[in-house]
Amino acid sequence: MDELTPEYIDSLKNQMIGNIGEIAPSPEEKNTYSFKELWQNKDVEQRFLLPDLIPANAVAIIIGEDGIGKTQIMTQLTLSIALGHSHFMGIDLYAPNKRCMIVATEDSREKFTKAIVKQITNLKSNIQPDEINIDFVEGSNFDEFEGFKNEIEKNLRINKYDLIVIDALSDLFTFIDGEINSNSHARKLLSWAQKMVNTYHVTLMLIHHAAKTKIVTKQKEGKLFVEKGDSQGAGAITQKPRTILALSHDPKSLSPDGLRYRNYLHVVKANLMSKKYFNNAIELEFNTQTLLHERNTLVDINAFEMGVQSETVSEMNNNNGRKPKPMPSDIPMNTHRENISIIFNESDVLNREEIVNKMKLIYGVGSTKIESKDGYLNHLIESGLISSQAGLFKRTNKSMQFDEPDFSSLNLPSDDDAPF
Repeated sequence: MDELTPEYIDSLKNQMIGNIGEIAPSPEEKNTYSFKELWQNKDVEQRFLLPDLIPANAVAIIIGEDGIGKTQIMTQLTLSIALGHSHFMGIDLYAPNKRCMIVATEDSREKFTKAIVKQITNLKSNIQPDEINIDFVEGSNFDEFEGFKNEIEKNLRINKYDLIVIDALSDLFTFIDGEINSNSHARKLLSWAQKMVNTYHVTLMLIHHAAKTKIVTKQKEGKLFVEKGDSQGAGAITQKPRTILALSHDPKSLSPDGLRYRNYLHVVKANLMSKKYFNNAIELEFNTQTLLHERNTLVDINAFEMGVQSETVSEMNNNNGRKPKPMPSDIPMNTHRENISIIFNESDVLNREEIVNKMKLIYGVGSTKIESKDGYLNHLIESGLISSQAGLFKRTNKSMQFDEPDFSSLNLPSDDDAPF
């Protein structure tokens, strides 16, 4: 029998690790380079996940107002990667590993599963769960940053990923007991993100919210497109990353049936690529039933913005700025049910300000149309779709009769053996 020397014990450990597929050690991050190394890499070109939109091996941020579909467009991208698609929204997609990680600090695993199943059943039929290489980290389970960080990096040592999506950046500040308006706290988080990207050669997309007050002001001025300065929080949030995308919403684009509206995806910071999507935005139609975006066309941002402002001035000169909108009774009940499902997708109980703001976004009408005696809010209460008590609003069983899809035929895994 071999002597139990420290070297022999280490060799046994290594054998055991190899046999059980234990987590590999963290790769070392390189910080110092010789001039020869720099010279050898002088002609290396920037690689992309999506050319001129999302670079590979970089930290990127997508900003936009709440509830318009930022999460959905990113999960749609992760599904396209996992399914091995060669294009996304008509743009070449380069994802050799065909694997993604989604880190949710806002949504639970159950909520994520329902939403992503809606998407994938409309992207591909006859899905086998083990074909979809998406790992889900329930970030809301962590109380401190060390555990959160270790969980992500543990997965990175096991698998190679093309994309990691963290939803949302603002919640990470709570993990470090930080303040979203603090530049030093923002730099701390983004330095960790950049180090992780450099170490594991992965693209990281951080979903971030635009400041509501700035969006409201823009809309009053007839402006549509979100800009870098509309980001919520400290200036360092938009200073440190080299790539920032924006998802802008057209509040006047709601379809007559209330099921579709338009968003615009464009770049507001493009240090690593051309200005193609900086000067032009991809017009997208969002389907609130399938939770998918579909590409329509490419629009010139400056020309389009001028057109929106001209339309706003015209509306102000006609009908005192009021544009005819459908009465709540003109909208089908199933559409109301679907809208209520979206309105209450983050909380079961809303106060008056919260529900009015969400209804303004979904229905594309102003506060008066919602809160008046014959407005949308009272119509939903009188129809029995929502209830009101002590200034709080809840959805009722009647509103949930047809708004959730039937997942029974999909053979979803149980909580214990769910793949993500």
